[in-house]
Amino acid sequence: MLSDRGYDIISLSNLYQVRPHTIRAWMNKWLSDGINGFCIAIGRGRKADIDSSNTTLVDAIKSSIALNAQNLNTVCQELNQSKRMNLTKGKLIRFLKKVRL
Repeated sequence: MLSDRGYDIISLSNLYQVRPHTIRAWMNKWLSDGINGFCIAIGRGRKADIDSSNTTLVDAIKSSIALNAQNLNTVCQELNQSKRMNLTKGKLIRFLKKVRL
């Protein structure tokens, strides 16, 4: 709307504190897709390190946690050796929060 009122790209970039390239990208999205161009696209964000649909892996995680519930570092080491993964304690915790085992 401000562009329609005569503001140039440099003025808009200073106003919104973004690069002029960002203003041009916003304008191109508006011209090509309208308001739908500003919706968050599906598939954005970090992809999961552990696939929750892989039932054999999930079962292995469950059984390993049942044996070593107090020490997730041991769980990670066992899974890294048996499944040849690069699993860290942080990745395992994120997975457990996601699937609520």
